[in-house]
Amino acid sequence: MFKAIGKEKKIEFLKEVVNIGDEYDCNPGEIFEDLKDDIDICYGCLEESEALKDGLCPKCYGESDEDEDDDDDWEDDEE
Repeated sequence: MFKAIGKEKKIEFLKEVVNIGDEYDCNPGEIFEDLKDDIDICYGCLEESEALKDGLCPKCYGESDEDEDDDDDWEDDEE
């Protein structure tokens, strides 16, 4: 579905889903949990990023994890 609507519409759609989920006490991590392989958006800052680790961009992951030196798990999808 995401390929059919294009990158800009995908990000706009995902941000709106997060806004709706926020009204029902659902955090972006829960919403994106099963989609993280299909989207390139950080659930922390909701910004586009091709390098995600556990669904977070480098900036947000660094803010939430004490071990910033562990670069082995970074995904970099260049499709």
